Amino acid sequence: MSRGTREISRLIAKMGGDELTAYGLCHLGDYEATLFSAHSHNRQYGEAFVQGLPFDSLAEGVSTTKALCLLGKQYDVDMPICRTVYSILFKGERPEDALNALFNRDLKSEFYR
Repeated sequence: MSRGTREISRLIAKMGGDELTAYGLCHLGDYEATLFSAHSHNRQYGEAFVQGLPFDSLAEGVSTTKALCLLGKQYDVDMPICRTVYSILFKGERPEDALNALFNRDLKSEFYR
């Protein structure tokens, strides 16, 4: 969770915004709900997706993933978590393989510019 927030904060800063915005309720509160609430459509979608089940409600995180990957590329911001989610959702990569690759990346500083 902290790495995902840091990833978004780097993008915000590169786009000219205040990177601390990512640590407020506009992002972190929604992010926490996605991770911890069984009522979150994004979480429900993710659980259904990995189980191969249909999901008929709106899960805005799916289209947001596309947008974040495009912005990361446009602003030259490394966004490994977003790219990993994108590869699972849109490129058919197996979640286990994608997550293993993500977790086996070389260690990097959390706070670089």
